Amino acid sequence: MEHPPSLLILGIPIMFVVLRKHSTTSNKPLELVSYTTNGLFFTQAKYAHDILASAGLLDAKPALTPLSKSTQFTSYGDPFSDPTFYRSLVGVLQYLIISRPDLLDAVNQVSQFLHVPTKNHFQAVKRILWYVKGILSFGLTFQRSHAHSLVACSDADWARCIETRRSMYGYSIFLGGNIVSWTTKKQLLRLCARQ
Repeated sequence: MEHPPSLLILGIPIMFVVLRKHSTTSNKPLELVSYTTNGLFFTQAKYAHDILASAGLLDAKPALTPLSKSTQFTSYGDPFSDPTFYRSLVGVLQYLIISRPDLLDAVNQVSQFLHVPTKNHFQAVKRILWYVKGILSFGLTFQRSHAHSLVACSDADWARCIETRRSMYGYSIFLGGNIVSWTTKKQLLRLCARQ
């Protein structure tokens, strides 16, 4: 399955080419770092494959996005029967973010419910894994560049959390067209307007 290479911050595509599919003609498994004629290609394809195997989702149908646009997270709902399994899956997904900034927001969302996950939260984790299934051979490309421009992009969704009314914000920083830093966080304080 071929996806358009782009970066998603808070579910919104940012117009920088970051994720690329590894083009190889050999049958050997993808390495963590591959040297190409243009620079470096960094992937965690084997790690992602192992995550899918441990979750029993190797035969699952791939999803096009990590979360659906209409997904709303609350702490209410039927408790998930195996919270330890939920925590372990979210933990390994947090490590996968190193080479997959497109997962950042989705994993951040599901990791906020580690204490008492619900069945809906587990469905969201499965949806993230279905997305990972579709982009196993994708990774980060660091290209040689003579341009040393520094570009930063940020995004926020105002009062996304329907329980706390706190906002989520994220940013990515590019140096010479290569991503060097990215994050997404929940606002610490809730600001209220007074009349």
